[in-house]
Amino acid sequence: MSESLRNDGRVWVPKKKADHRPAKDIPENERDYYLEKPVSELRHLVPRDVASRNAKEVCDEGRGVGPHGQGVYLDFADAIHRLGLPTVSDKYGNLFDIYQRITERTRTSCRCGSTRPLTTRWEGSGSTTT
Repeated sequence: MSESLRNDGRVWVPKKKADHRPAKDIPENERDYYLEKPVSELRHLVPRDVASRNAKEVCDEGRGVGPHGQGVYLDFADAIHRLGLPTVSDKYGNLFDIYQRITERTRTSCRCGSTRPLTTRWEGSGSTTT
C-alpha cells in the first residue's frame, strides 16, 4: 500500500477475530487502527514494508478482512469529511482505480509474502473494493 494513500487514509481491521460484518457496520470503538498505535500523527511515515508486515501480522491473527481474511481497510471517511470528496477524488482517484483493477484481477492469488489485498472503503462514492 503506497505511502501517498496513507497520507490521508486510515488503515484498520476489526478488533474481533473473524468479524465478517461489512466495514460500515463496524462501529469506531470496534476498529483497530493498528498503524496509529505508536503515534497517530506519524501513521503516513511508516515505511511501506513495515506497514505490509503489520498488515500480515493482523491478518495472521485472524483479524483480516475480505473473502479470505487477507485484507485490511484503508478508510478515507475522515479525509473526505476534512477535505471534501472532490479534493480526495482529485488526489487519489487514480490510485483507487489502480487498486480496484489489481484486486479484482488477483483477488484469490495475491497471497505471497507479506503482500495482502487491500480493501478500500471510500465513503461517499458508494465503491468498496477488496
